[in-house]
Order: sequence, then C-alpha cells, then structure tokens
Amino acid sequence: MDPVTGPARFAQRIGVRLAVLLTIALLPIGVLSVLQTRQSAEIEQARAELTLLALTEQSVTADRVLTQRALGSARALATVVPTIAGDPEACRRRMAAFVEEGSIYSFAGFIPSSGVMTCSSSGREFDFSGWDDHELMLSNPEPMVIVNEEAPLSRTSVIVISYPSFDAAGTLLGYVSLSVPTVNVRPDIPVVAGMDIVIFTRSGAVVGAGGFEGGISVEDRLPASMVLSELVRDRPGVFTARDGLGERRAFAIVPFAEDRLFALASFPDRSAGILAGGYLLPSWLLPGLMWAASVLVSYFAIDWLVIRHLRGLNRRMREFADSRLLPKEGAVAGLPLEIAEMEDDFTTMTRQIVRDEAEVENALHQQRVLLKEVHHRVKNNLQLISSIINMQMRELSSPEARLVLRRVQDRVLGLAAIHRNLYQTTDVRRLEAGEVISEIVDHMADIGSEGEESPLIEKRIDPVDLYPDQAVPLCMFVTEAMTNALKYLGAPAGGGHPVISVSLETSGDGAVDLVIANTLGEGGVTPVEGRSRSSGLGRRLLAAFAAQLDARLEDGERDGRYGVRLSFRERAFVDEGDRLDAEEQASARAATFAAQ
Repeated sequence: MDPVTGPARFAQRIGVRLAVLLTIALLPIGVLSVLQTRQSAEIEQARAELTLLALTEQSVTADRVLTQRALGSARALATVVPTIAGDPEACRRRMAAFVEEGSIYSFAGFIPSSGVMTCSSSGREFDFSGWDDHELMLSNPEPMVIVNEEAPLSRTSVIVISYPSFDAAGTLLGYVSLSVPTVNVRPDIPVVAGMDIVIFTRSGAVVGAGGFEGGISVEDRLPASMVLSELVRDRPGVFTARDGLGERRAFAIVPFAEDRLFALASFPDRSAGILAGGYLLPSWLLPGLMWAASVLVSYFAIDWLVIRHLRGLNRRMREFADSRLLPKEGAVAGLPLEIAEMEDDFTTMTRQIVRDEAEVENALHQQRVLLKEVHHRVKNNLQLISSIINMQMRELSSPEARLVLRRVQDRVLGLAAIHRNLYQTTDVRRLEAGEVISEIVDHMADIGSEGEESPLIEKRIDPVDLYPDQAVPLCMFVTEAMTNALKYLGAPAGGGHPVISVSLETSGDGAVDLVIANTLGEGGVTPVEGRSRSSGLGRRLLAAFAAQLDARLEDGERDGRYGVRLSFRERAFVDEGDRLDAEEQASARAATFAAQ
C-alpha cells in the first residue's frame, strides 16, 4: 500500500473519523439544542425588555396620573364652555374657581377661534391670534400638550394642555387651555442604579427629568446623533444605542397622556448587554460544548481502550520487522478481548515466521554447501581430466597431436579455474570474473612460454561480478583468445619482448569491454592469414562464446598488433527460472555458431 502523507493521512486516523461520525450523530440533537437555546435567549430578552418598560412606567406613574387628570379636567371644561361662552363674566368666575379648587394648575382659560381670550382665571384679555400654537390647534382640533418655558400669563415654565370645544352642531368654538407648572411634573427617583429618565413632548421639548447624577446632563444620556422628536412613537419600545458619552446603554420609551407626553429611560450597559445578546450565551455555545465534550470523552475512551494498544501492537510489529525481536507473551495487561486475541495471534505468527525463516535459512545453507561441493567435485574431475590429457601428451610423438591436446587441456583448466572460484566464493550465484580472467591469463602465459622467451603480460582488469551463465563463456573466450595470442605471438619489429595486453573495463551503465591483443613478429603469420590455412575451430569457438554472451565481436590488426574486442552488457538479477531459460537460449546460440 502506498504511504499516505499530509491531510489525507490525518483524515485516516481513527480519532478523526470518530469525531466526524459523532458530529453526524449529534447533529439533530445539536440543531434542537440551538433552537431551544435561541428560544430561551429570545424569552430572556423579552423579559428584559418588559422589565425595563415596567421600571420606566413605574417612574412616571405619578406624572401619568397628573397629566390624565389634567386632560380629564380640560375635557370637562370644554364640555361646559358652550353653555357659558356667551357670558364672559360667568366664564371667568368658572375658570377662577377651577384653578382655586385644583392646586396643580396655574392658569385656566377659553380661547375662542378668533384668538382673543376674554374668559380666563386671571381675568385678563389676551390675543393669541398670531401664535403658531393657536393656528395649529385650529387646523388640527385635537387634544394637545405643549411646553412653554415662559408662559405670558403664568410667567413661569408650564405644560399647556389644550382641548377643543364644539357646540351642539359640531362647530369648533375654540379650545380650553390649562397650564400645569413643570415643577409639578417630576419622575420618581429611579429604582435602578445608573437609571436616568426624561419626560418630553411630541415636539421634543423636555418637561421633566430624574437621575442624572455625577454632573451628567440630559444631552449626555440621550442617544447619540438623535433628537427627542425622532424617538416619538405610539407604542412602548426598547432599543440599545450609544449615548452622548459613547457608552452603550439600553433605552426604554413609554408614551402617556394620550400619547402627548413620552418618558425615555436610560439604563446602564448591563441591561444593554442583555438586550444585545452580549451577556447571554450564544445559541450555538451549549451545543458546541456538548459536541466538544462528547468528542473528547469518546476520543480519550477509544484512545485508552483501542488506539494506545494498537500503537503498542504497531510498535512491536515494527520491532519484529526490523530486528526480529519476539514479543513477550502476556507483556501487556488489561487488553480488551478483541485486541488481546489480536496480540495472541501476532505472537503466534511471529514465532511461526521465525521458525519458517530458520528452516528456510537452514535449507539455503545446505543448498550452498551442496552447490559448493558440486563445484569442488567438478573442479577435481576437470583437473583429473587435465592430468589424463597431460599423460597422453607425454606418450605422443607428433607435435600436431600434442598441440591439439594442449589446447584441449587449456580449455579444461579454464573451466576448472571457474569452478574453483565458485567453490571458494561466499555467493555461489555471482563470480568475480576479473580475478578468474587474471588467473587464466597468468596460467596461459606460463604454460605457453615453456622453452621459449616469456612474453610480457600487460593487464588492466576491473573487478566485474557476473552470473555463472556469463562468467563461464567469458572465461572460455579468454582461454581461446589467449591460445590464439600465444600461437601468433612475435617480437615487435623494433626489437624487444613480445607483448600480450589484456584489458577488462566496465562502465557505470553495465557495459563490459574485453580486449586481448598481441604483438606480431616481423614477417610472421597473422591470425587472419592463419585462418585460411587451418580448420578455423578457434574462430568458431570465439564466435560461439560471443553469441552466448549476446556480445559484439571485433578483431583486426593495427600498428603491429592483432587484437580481439568483445563488448557485452552485464545482466541484471533475474528470477531463477528466467535465468535458466536465458542460459538455454544462450547455449542454443553458441551451439549454432559452433556448428557453422
């Protein structure tokens, strides 16, 4: 299996997969919990809003009663006015008596549509025809509450409550106007620390205020970048905003006096946080904590019960794979049943593997011993054959027969040298061909120079490890090439010792080049000329060995030397069956060349 790295490896961990599965399993519960938490937060926010509105209502209870009483009184006078409007004196007495009976009023009067007031508690006439409030009352004959900080008749700051008066036919006669000094309109002391309250009219005029401790003004506690007239609304409401000082506060607004006056209460940041959700838990927090707790508990449980034991089992597997360290039976206590069974199976398997490997190693050792014994016996048999040939040579008197047997003996000794090296090497599958070639060259030079001048041997041989199916034909090729070199060897034209050079070179890509060259005597016969005079067996053997190596064979004469070059590639390791097939094919090629 290909190793997995990066995020893909992390995603394949048991803990990660468990977290994903738990997330899917807890998703419905999480959704329900989110909805319930959100619903609870909405209920809590609604309760907070009702609490702020109730506190605001409680603070202006007395002012609500006062203004409702004043509106009721103005409505009653507006009903009476049509019966006394024709008698100014009676009307004045009625207004004066009303002010004396009600201690909260500073003025009462009837202002006709003409604007010239003749009926008032002060007994004075006054012309309101040019006043904006008078024109507004005539154009919109509805109850009106305004603030006049400098009343012309009361000479003080008052709340003017006006109520339209109609005759029996529904014609607007004018309106009754009552003045209540603003000193009588004061919110109760706030029952919550940090609470400030202000009462204002639809036009935004401030009627009264309460709280505002520490030198804080009304403007400081109003919502920033807003004026009071923008806060007018027909229904109570709550909102959060920053005041003129930049503090985040909660504001509650309550209309009263038939929506003619409004109470605006400001509460500290704690209440603003509740309304904005800042002091309530987010709806996702509780489900998220539940999910995190479930995942952590499950992960630690699976880690304690499974993952840590699997890590230990994996570690013991690696130790066994690296150093064949056998695990101890019962070394880990407290394993779950399933993992304990896995541990027992692994322990049994490791012992069986060690036994099997020992048996295989023993079989391989016996095979090596037997194979070396085979090579040793083959070497002895070949040496025995060489000795028999040598005995036969001594009995022959024909030089030609002796030469033929000498060449056969050389080939036999070359094979014996190969089997001797295969017997002595530690790895019978491969042979250091360079060492065998050097030995063959030295041996051929010794036996070829008996009674003659010894040739000078130049060797440049690289170590080359080959399989026997390549080493054998290569060494046989060297034996045959050395026989030809000794046969046609001669002293150089300029004098000196005859020279045989042997070169075996390898390259990094597995290419092998073998070159064997000899000097030619002056006027001597070259191998090319000699082939026309002989049977050509040596040439056919060289070609056969080259075909077995699947090599390129070249020969020729240059600068007084004749040489042969053999180029082939070192074979890579192959399966034993494939190697035997390759050997059979190479042998078939060699037999074909030898028969030609």
